Amino acid sequence: MTNATFRNVDDRLLRQFKTEAVREKIKMGQAINDAIQLWLYAKRKKIDLKSVEKDPFWQELHKSIDLGRETSSNTIDRELYGDA
Repeated sequence: MTNATFRNVDDRLLRQFKTEAVREKIKMGQAINDAIQLWLYAKRKKIDLKSVEKDPFWQELHKSIDLGRETSSNTIDRELYGDA
C-alpha cells in the first residue's frame, strides 16, 4: 500500500466524502480505493458518471425519507435489525 498526498482537492467534496465514509463505517483509504475502482470501471465502460446524476431513478434513490418523527441512527438500526 502507498501513502499519498493530493493537491487541489475541493474542501467541500472532501468533507462530504469523509462524512460518507464515516456513515458507511469504512476507513478513508478503503473509501478512496472504492472511488478509484468506480472511476476506472466507468472509464473502461465509457459511462459518464455525471449523466447518472440526472437519471430520475437515481434522483429518487437519493431523496430523504420523512418518517414523520425525529430519530437517531440507533433507533433506526434497532427498528430494522432488532436489539443487538
